[in-house]
Amino acid sequence: MRKAIIAGLLLGLAFVAVAADPPTADITNGTVRAKLTLPDPQDGYYRAVRFDWSGSVLSLEANGHSYFGQWFPRYDPHISDAITGPVEDYTPLNYKESKPGETFVKIGVGVLKRPEEQAYRIGTAYELLDGGKWSVRKGADFVEFRHELSDPKSGYGYVYTKTVRLTPGKTQMTIEHNIKNTGTKAIATDVYNHGFFMLDTQPTGPDFTVTFPFAIKPVSGDMTGLAEVRGNQIVYLKELEASPVPAPGAAPGGAPGGNRGAAPAGGPGGAQAGAPGGGPGGAQAGGPGGAPGGAPGGARGPNNRTASIYLDGFSLTDPKDFDIKVENNKTGAGVRITGDHPLSRVHFWSVRTTVCPEAYVDVKADPGKETSWKLTYDFYSMPKAAAPAAR
Repeated sequence: MRKAIIAGLLLGLAFVAVAADPPTADITNGTVRAKLTLPDPQDGYYRAVRFDWSGSVLSLEANGHSYFGQWFPRYDPHISDAITGPVEDYTPLNYKESKPGETFVKIGVGVLKRPEEQAYRIGTAYELLDGGKWSVRKGADFVEFRHELSDPKSGYGYVYTKTVRLTPGKTQMTIEHNIKNTGTKAIATDVYNHGFFMLDTQPTGPDFTVTFPFAIKPVSGDMTGLAEVRGNQIVYLKELEASPVPAPGAAPGGAPGGNRGAAPAGGPGGAQAGAPGGGPGGAQAGGPGGAPGGAPGGARGPNNRTASIYLDGFSLTDPKDFDIKVENNKTGAGVRITGDHPLSRVHFWSVRTTVCPEAYVDVKADPGKETSWKLTYDFYSMPKAAAPAAR
């Protein structure tokens, strides 16, 4: 009997340990409140190998509106796109140059082992050989992440610093980046921030508009019947449908938004193909779910769940075109995203639970040199759309 009780207690303790929430940090400037996840190889919210482990925002509230949350239907720390908030995805530094069994590097993730696959695929669970060294410094209104990595086999190494900061006196958040090249090879890649915006957890549809400062020229992808380009805006023609995949439960850490079953069907798996404009590494076909349409292979499923296009029309030299607005006219929530570097390419991806303009910038640093860039998020309120008159 005593042994049975002890065994039960041990099992209970083990369950508690497994169910423990991942490490997070709360910051505020008095007008904006945000909760961020912290990188941790054992207990971190995100432990997959697609996205940079730093800077993910579980929740952010400003002006009575919410902006980020759990947009995906099933949480597991090892799923490639089970992550929230404005999070970044760097094209691997040397996947094409490496051979099967050799190493390649992803900034913000670590040293990975290349398998037999010829093309890099965003949903593949590559073996993480070395996650580098993470350190975190926190203040009342900021979190600074530092990632140190060295891979002598490939010749790549860096010290990567990212600071997420809430601007005093403003409903504004900035993300400051700095990469110092400590390796023997030049760093030449690109990165985009996958906003995963969930304005007031409203379903993606006609209440949303996405505005760019230039006339949009669609390049590839498919939004037929779901959304369309009108001048410098993307507008929705209908509310996107939810995925039929059942949602088993919310992720830990208090991310709002719940599981509304709207992640792209088929799960991760898109290969990187050549990008319009030819950025380094090629473009990621179709965002988190693989090819445009959410299902692997590119064809939209019968539930009309995904609107996705690559677009052009922007300057490759003037940062003024990095100025994007996502607005919900029903609730009056808006966010403006600006960058201090020119765009290198732009992809737009959305499902029922999230709207994601993906703006790429080039990242280059010779050995011993460093590079810096900054993103700014301004959160604001608009007049709510008038309700339709009763007949």
